[in-house]
Amino acid sequence: MNNNGSAAEFVTVNPADLLADSNIRHDLRLTNAFRESIAEQGVLTPITLCRTADGALRVLTGHRRTAAALEAGLTQIPALIVGDERDGAEATVDRLVTQWSENEHRAAITNGERLALFETLADHGLDSAKIARRTKAPRTEVEAALTLRETEQRDAVHRGELTIEQAAAIAEFSDDPAAVGRIEWAIRGGRLDHALAAERLRRTERNAALARAGAYLAEHGIDAVALGAVNERVGEGTSHLIERVTDEGGNAPTVEEVAAAGHLGLYISVRTSFFDSETGDEIEEEDIVDELPEGDAREGWMIPRENVVEDTETALYWHVIGCEETPWRTWWEHRARPTLAEQDAEERAAQRREVIENNREWRAATEVRRQWIDQQTTRKTAPKGTASFVATVLMKWPQIPSAYHARTLAEQMLPTSDTLAKLATATDSRALVLLRAHILTALESQVGAEHWRKPSDLSQFYLRAIEAQGYTLADIERRAAALAPVAAEQ
Repeated sequence: MNNNGSAAEFVTVNPADLLADSNIRHDLRLTNAFRESIAEQGVLTPITLCRTADGALRVLTGHRRTAAALEAGLTQIPALIVGDERDGAEATVDRLVTQWSENEHRAAITNGERLALFETLADHGLDSAKIARRTKAPRTEVEAALTLRETEQRDAVHRGELTIEQAAAIAEFSDDPAAVGRIEWAIRGGRLDHALAAERLRRTERNAALARAGAYLAEHGIDAVALGAVNERVGEGTSHLIERVTDEGGNAPTVEEVAAAGHLGLYISVRTSFFDSETGDEIEEEDIVDELPEGDAREGWMIPRENVVEDTETALYWHVIGCEETPWRTWWEHRARPTLAEQDAEERAAQRREVIENNREWRAATEVRRQWIDQQTTRKTAPKGTASFVATVLMKWPQIPSAYHARTLAEQMLPTSDTLAKLATATDSRALVLLRAHILTALESQVGAEHWRKPSDLSQFYLRAIEAQGYTLADIERRAAALAPVAAEQ
């Protein structure tokens, strides 16, 4: 029954025949997922219509379903005709309030409900790819959800304390309290992607280094060794290099003695250097190219990989973990003040640790940044300010889009042939999206780990620009943009 007491009439109608000119929404906000759902499954919930004085049908509720059905080329959708259109202010007020109620009071599916749905679909035999395809949910979210069974974090999702992605990130590193702490801090700052990439890279490096350390220990017959974190302080303030501790008699312990006491830790440093085989000079990895441009018209910095010699140096630094529980103490506990030489050595070691950690953070941020650029190619329209952004780059750095590194990265991320094919049929707005992605890729090719130490005009412009366009900068990227860390701002 409609609000006039007459029975509503169920019909199927052609969306092209409907009047959809009266809606409180100024922007229908048709997402790709919504479009795909309508195209594949049709309109599942009937729209509501009223009949105008001349017999035409006007949409009362369901404007987004109607528009998506038109885009999908559907010719039949379900509808309810709830009566004749009324004139006057009261009728207009009723229509507006009805549209408001339909949209305002619709409760979104909770994260807990999404999690339960994905698990139920998996129980019925669907893998993550099929679940994502059928529900239009991001596959990464589905895969994350299916890792949460039998975890404490699953309950946190149902309580509304964490999203599925946040819970999965914490569960992935649940055996590493320090990593969980860093991830939780990143969640509060809205930078989970950066933290997760950094922790995975840290874990990969750690596992590789521990494998090398394990081989060393086996070769030397050292058992029961507590291995510390790789490229980090071991024991966080309570562990020290073996050569820097002694017993009361001034005798330094051996690795075997510390291992036997159960207090041996290991810090592993791996450094790869690159040398020009023709000159013997050390070169930066960023200057190495797989092949020279056509005609061997190399730029001054280019070094072909075939002319490069690599030298990898692995250094093992043995530590005493938990010195306060052993007979060994550090030199500053035996003397009032360290010597200047010892202070300098400690400062250099601290600087080296900072470089290693920050370079890792930069590599992780680069991965997240490039994923974000890739996502920008799927936009229907470019963000506000794109024309000014592109024009500024082309006027200030006209050489960058055609530079070797820019062309190389573009072929990896946005192959020119694919982009040109898309441009051939693109609308003006879509062409601007593709041009913006091309410019972003070119700028991306010009920033590197050196910029967190010495921000350049370009690194500052680029990173600040993508932040203004919706990207969240990690702290290491903020350093390259000459911005204060988030923690300092807070």
